[in-house]
Amino acid sequence: MLECQAAVEAVAENALDGEPIRVGALDVLAQHVMGCACSEPFDLQALYDEVRRAAPYAELSWEDWERVVDFVSTGGYALKSYDRYRRIVRGQDGLWRGAQ
Repeated sequence: MLECQAAVEAVAENALDGEPIRVGALDVLAQHVMGCACSEPFDLQALYDEVRRAAPYAELSWEDWERVVDFVSTGGYALKSYDRYRRIVRGQDGLWRGAQ
């Protein structure tokens, strides 16, 4: 009885069990981008639209999206000037794919 009463009160206060929804981590997103590129070439806008359908990334800005894709592509500021560290590349068809 006491547990049920506590549950009713928690619902009334909107105090739900579990962790709150977390905003999407950009490192996880970078891994997803790399995985997608390994699977098949992707369109930047189409993948962005798909990613934003996931609750943790619903508020992902286009600027942050571009930064993540650039990081996956170039390796970030430390490796940007070395072509051999490029992980994904944009093809002439405009699609991103794993570097050869």
